[in-house]
Amino acid sequence: MVQVLVAGAPRSGTTWVERILASGPTTKQVHEPDNDLKDAFALRAKAGIGRFPVLFSGELPEPYTRLWDAALAGGQPMNTPAARAGQVLLRTARRSNLDGVLDQKTDPLNKAYGWAFKQVARPRRGGLNKNADAAVIAKTVHASFALEAITERWPDTNVLIVRRNPLNAVGSWLELGWGALNLADEPLIRGHWIEPYGLRAPGKDASDLYRMAWDYCLLDDALVRAAERNPDWLVISHETICLDPVEEFREMFERLEVEFTDEIEQSIRDANTAGDGYQTNRVAADQIHRWKKRLSEKQIAEIRAAASCFESLDGVSGP
Repeated sequence: MVQVLVAGAPRSGTTWVERILASGPTTKQVHEPDNDLKDAFALRAKAGIGRFPVLFSGELPEPYTRLWDAALAGGQPMNTPAARAGQVLLRTARRSNLDGVLDQKTDPLNKAYGWAFKQVARPRRGGLNKNADAAVIAKTVHASFALEAITERWPDTNVLIVRRNPLNAVGSWLELGWGALNLADEPLIRGHWIEPYGLRAPGKDASDLYRMAWDYCLLDDALVRAAERNPDWLVISHETICLDPVEEFREMFERLEVEFTDEIEQSIRDANTAGDGYQTNRVAADQIHRWKKRLSEKQIAEIRAAASCFESLDGVSGP
């Protein structure tokens, strides 16, 4: 059974890639099993390790291991009363309380939420009962600092990293109303991914846009550094795919040992239409320089300044 894990920073184009890879008849899609804002068990599994876990060899906690055991077997969300209750709880809780569960805050309300999620949140299950040879296509935008630990635990997983020009990605963050993640304030991230590489963290007076751009670039940079240590991983840029989607995906399928069919080619062509927001339909050729229409000169300068802190992004955001 082929296992593919598509990874990238948020809004890097991973969903488009994942859906095309999983559009064939012999594939199984597992969309963001570790997204704690959409999957109740992901919140339970990441309690104490954060939204973007920093994990190394042999450090995967038992719930987080169960999460990926199920996901990389093609497991789908359970439809039991408890599992449904977990999803309802996730949808109705305040964001601050979800963050409190992640951080394992000890005030009575957040402790109560943590206890409730432990009672009802359930990992995926089901797998590939009908077709044991089907390829599993899973996707994550939360594992930049844990990807090597995950693939060490599941060494047969093919990793595909999707990169995107930060001008395009951060422009999308702005369009969706997102804010900075403030990753530099996280002690584990600072201690293991910022200070060891001599990265310049945003100063106290940095704007929210600069911090957003810096956060995106850090997540991307962490994946690039991991890929450099794992030369069998496939790394591709969103802009490169957009140049010729059919041929780029055809080559991608071949390298990942997933069957490319006429139906998949048609899916690629069907997706090459106008769309916005969280939709994956886009006119591919329009995406390469979309930042020029989205951003002001001042915004472009700030994003480029943030990107300049990372050697792996040298030249990625243009001259």
